[in-house]
Amino acid sequence: MTKLGQALEGEITVNLQGINEDLIKVSTTEKSKRKGIKQSITTNTSINTAIIKHIIIDGTTYFFRNIKTDYDIWMKNVCMQLVYGTIECGLFQNGNSTEQHSFAVKFPKSSTNELVSTEYYDASSFTVAIQLNECNSLYKKIVDKDETVSWTEKSSRE
Repeated sequence: MTKLGQALEGEITVNLQGINEDLIKVSTTEKSKRKGIKQSITTNTSINTAIIKHIIIDGTTYFFRNIKTDYDIWMKNVCMQLVYGTIECGLFQNGNSTEQHSFAVKFPKSSTNELVSTEYYDASSFTVAIQLNECNSLYKKIVDKDETVSWTEKSSRE
């Protein structure tokens, strides 16, 4: 689905495990019938990830997002699925969740397509608290390193 409301069905070439180029290849097939003759027309197109709202592959919805992995270092156009929260403030996962930077967070005040790797913010919970400071109880839990809201190496996805 594009941000312009156009739905396309067909084959798409993407990397679900990591970085994608700005242009994604999509092949669509149109079937038509004229005067008793059936025709199939296949069109190959490249679509910029910036205009793609989301893609659905085998029933799973993916969003193209940029992931901050370190100070001024970004992974571009990563296919991420929302696993908790909303697209405005939530936890996203790419691929099979075993790779570095496979989980990322969308903070409420950041740009829609910008996520932050949980590995990058693991050591700086105060920065996370600043991002979420409008919720006083959550802010206090993060600053106090409450285990119910902290991400550590021993944390499970749940």
